[in-house]
Amino acid sequence: MSKMYYSFVMFAVALLVVLPVVAAQADTIGFWQFNEKAPGQQTTGAADEIIDSSGNGYHGYAVGNPLPSYVVGQLNPPSAIALTSTGVNYSPNEDRIVVPHNDAFNFNLGAGDDYTLEAIIRTTEAIGTIVTKRASTGPGYNMAFTTGGKITAYVQGTYDFVNPRPEGVTNVADGEWHHVAVVVDADASTPNNNVVKIYVDWVLDATVLLTDCSHYGTPIAEDLSNTHDIWIGDFGGKASHQFVGDIDVVRISSGALTPSEFIQPIPEPTSLVLLFTGLIGLLCYAWRKRK
Repeated sequence: MSKMYYSFVMFAVALLVVLPVVAAQADTIGFWQFNEKAPGQQTTGAADEIIDSSGNGYHGYAVGNPLPSYVVGQLNPPSAIALTSTGVNYSPNEDRIVVPHNDAFNFNLGAGDDYTLEAIIRTTEAIGTIVTKRASTGPGYNMAFTTGGKITAYVQGTYDFVNPRPEGVTNVADGEWHHVAVVVDADASTPNNNVVKIYVDWVLDATVLLTDCSHYGTPIAEDLSNTHDIWIGDFGGKASHQFVGDIDVVRISSGALTPSEFIQPIPEPTSLVLLFTGLIGLLCYAWRKRK
């Protein structure tokens, strides 16, 4: 077998293995892709219905009256979850995705725990929480919207809380799909260096030192741990915090990820067909050359 032919074969195998996968990295704690059903179908509210693709088994379930439904998403397979508010006033029946509490989702900034929250969302409503692990009071964290459709991060310890909260500059409540991320980079030895980075569509949107936001003007070196469940699409039982729109994926990771480590879009099926067609042509050419 010629070196050229061997190289093409190995390249083909690599493409077949790698391209169809949105990989869950080693530092992924929970990864929910909402591909359980086809667009147009509805969730049932059953336990473990919402699958955690990380392999860690942190499955969730849907809450709502009516329950959330699936819509066409951005990634392939093309399903996303649609969340809608039931009214102006908060009701326990407002829809959300719930992932039961696990200590794996707790972070302690004082111990140097970095973490990253990611989602691919689509909305025209400049309000609401995308993902949170916090009760209506007490320690925890979230990624949400603030005025003007910008992404904001809530970081609440047992004493310090971030106020004003770190926020981006880009309006993502424009009805288009966007990848958004909050990265909290903690420095256990020098808490004054603890920083929040906000990304929109894989591009840095804002960098904020937590000490610049601390209500008390002291270093943020707090334990964010709590026993609250992960909520996707709602927070604290407040109507103003209900997300209204579509969520394609949500991922929570330990570590301060970089854009190259974020969830990456998968090529459209037509692009893959063209790619494989070209690859087959190259393989045929290599086969003829070796004869």
